[in-house]
Amino acid sequence: MKIRIAGSFWAVALVASVQLAITDDAEAKKLKPDDIDLSTCPYSGLPPIDGFVDDNITIDGVKFNLSRAKHAAAFQQLLMVCNCASAMEPYTLWKQARLLVVVKSAEAAAYGVSAAIKAANAETEKEKRKIAADAAEAAARFAAELTPLGVDAVAKKKLFEATFMACPAP
Repeated sequence: MKIRIAGSFWAVALVASVQLAITDDAEAKKLKPDDIDLSTCPYSGLPPIDGFVDDNITIDGVKFNLSRAKHAAAFQQLLMVCNCASAMEPYTLWKQARLLVVVKSAEAAAYGVSAAIKAANAETEKEKRKIAADAAEAAARFAAELTPLGVDAVAKKKLFEATFMACPAP
């Protein structure tokens, strides 16, 4: 992949970073949980976490998409065979907190779509303004509810990650 950006050092750095990210992601996609034997821990010492973004955690080149039930089950098995049962509760608490954020975000999105449809079908400008005002008020309520949920989910993810990274494999 070649990207041509004229000019600066920053452009070159950006392209190099993008190429590195693409390469790293491609390497991680080569190994999936099904590709490794989880009857014993596949690594020794502290967990070699290559990346942890959203619900995707890459450990020693194996990418687990924790939103997928099969990957989550394999990851939980990894926790157990790698002497890290202590991370199971923080993992579960993080997944529950993340689910609350996803559900509330979906609710907000559905409300927004519904309001947009109502506004598109409104017959008068007065109706449209009323719908827009109600939607703005609802958006503020959703934001007020989502903010603490998001903060809680991030804190629980950090706790889980710290607990997991402190578990030396057998």
